[in-house]
Amino acid sequence: MTPEEWIEKWPKYCTKCGGWGQITWEDNHGIPGPGERVTDVCDCVYDGVCPRCAATLDDPKEDEANCSACGWTDDDPDGCPGDPRDDGYEEPWDEDEGAIP
Repeated sequence: MTPEEWIEKWPKYCTKCGGWGQITWEDNHGIPGPGERVTDVCDCVYDGVCPRCAATLDDPKEDEANCSACGWTDDDPDGCPGDPRDDGYEEPWDEDEGAIP
């Protein structure tokens, strides 16, 4: 799906998080060089609003949010393709240990 098609399908999406429900940034803690990747929940989710369709979330909690109106879930967020937050980044993975911090 192109970004234009996605926006046409979800015109009320949160422009702050791009419909993802989370904000991600690099924080280098004031030290020159590459920083640590930090992700936090967007204000729309804290306010109980679906980041994708703007409906009221079913039972918004900090660790669990779902939207029965469009199917968005914080376990499998689906934001606007081509949005800066859609960079394909995945945590490094170790077969024995899981995600590497």
